[in-house]
Amino acid sequence: FRCDRKLMARMFDFGKYTMGSGASSLVYERADNFIIAAYLDPAAVALFNAARNFLRVFDFYRQGLALIAFPAFARLHSERRQQDLRALYEKGIFFSNLLLVPVVLALMLGADFLFEVLLAGRYPEGPKILRWFALLGLFVSWHSIGEGLLFGMGESRYPFWTRLVATVASLALNIVLVKKFGVIGAVCATLTSFGLLAAISTYFVRKQVKFTLGSMLRRRHDAVNFVQRMRKTFMQKRESNSE
Repeated sequence: FRCDRKLMARMFDFGKYTMGSGASSLVYERADNFIIAAYLDPAAVALFNAARNFLRVFDFYRQGLALIAFPAFARLHSERRQQDLRALYEKGIFFSNLLLVPVVLALMLGADFLFEVLLAGRYPEGPKILRWFALLGLFVSWHSIGEGLLFGMGESRYPFWTRLVATVASLALNIVLVKKFGVIGAVCATLTSFGLLAAISTYFVRKQVKFTLGSMLRRRHDAVNFVQRMRKTFMQKRESNSE
């Protein structure tokens, strides 16, 4: 066994930023509840969390992306496959939005049904809160895949500073908006700070892989080819079963 000082220094440097990112995330995800409770009442906290619980689908998606994106980007970066790194990022964003945009629309259109059926109509203001909250899904892929790429390239300082800025912005916005607008102010604070988180992450990714919006939109051809391959495979299995 031999201790490589340079390697240990790199590991410590990476670890201190990832630990800082985790601490910032903990504050970011919990502070709004305390601010709502301080300025409003427990009923407002319950309303806020009742609407946010329907966004768990985005949390599951983010967790799934974290398991896949980081090792995939790390492998491509270690093999110095810069073009493949960029292609994977573009495909990830494009395909994720193909899945997430319909979920956003479903939550917005089905808000009344969800609160009436699942929560027995206990929160009359809930559907309006959920419709605004659902817009969070538009930023999920930009943030999660962007962070996966940055961590995979060893650039852990960028997600750390990004999350720190978003956390400070969230605290400031919640204090100002909750006091003035109530629960809907907390929702606006969350949307603004998470949008900021996604925008800054995307900015740092752009510096690393030089993607363009045009090249990302051209990934629709990959989506079409994927659907055609799936359809072809399905038809072949159907024909083989009929035989």
